[in-house]
Amino acid sequence: MDKALQILAALTGAFFLIFMGGNWVINPEGAATGLQMIYMDGAARNSQIGDLGALFLCMGGFALFGVWKKRPDFIYASACLIGMTAVMRVYAGLVHDAPTIWDFVVVEIIAVAIWVAHARKLQS
Repeated sequence: MDKALQILAALTGAFFLIFMGGNWVINPEGAATGLQMIYMDGAARNSQIGDLGALFLCMGGFALFGVWKKRPDFIYASACLIGMTAVMRVYAGLVHDAPTIWDFVVVEIIAVAIWVAHARKLQS
């Protein structure tokens, strides 16, 4: 079970690093569309690509590094980032009348569960 959890934690990190983060590097317009966003113009596009690209690249990279080096602190950092993303999605829906994308929230919660479970195993 420990090995399966390790592989699942690494695959989750790879997904965020390669597919989500990599998409912001290679195909930012497609990355925006995949997150149900408009591809912004001007300085907003710079922030959109820079902020979201950095989030996904670092989050996935931290998770993979933590799994590889058996460093739960890096895995917890990734879990914190994606967990807060889920919280802010719900907050945006409740407080700012934004549609909550529940499919994304579920994926984010699953990622948190995988990473926290693996990080705890490393600590025991």
